[in-house]
Amino acid sequence: MLGAWAASSSDPTEVSNRVKGIVLALSSVIILLAAQFFHITLNANDIVSLATSLGSIAGLVWALWGAGIALVHFVAEKRGV
Repeated sequence: MLGAWAASSSDPTEVSNRVKGIVLALSSVIILLAAQFFHITLNANDIVSLATSLGSIAGLVWALWGAGIALVHFVAEKRGV
């Protein structure tokens, strides 16, 4: 069970979109800390490029997931399920 601060308001067993958004927003900081931990040399341009790429990929995946859910709802409504 998730803590109240991390749980979704619609499903307490899921992580809230708020927490997901914070992680996505802090992706460049997460990359920087991971680079420090693994002793990878990154300059500011590398971090911006990685964060931008990861943000774009995450946004695309999220949009496709939402489109898939919308399609399932549409089909379920048409079939009367």
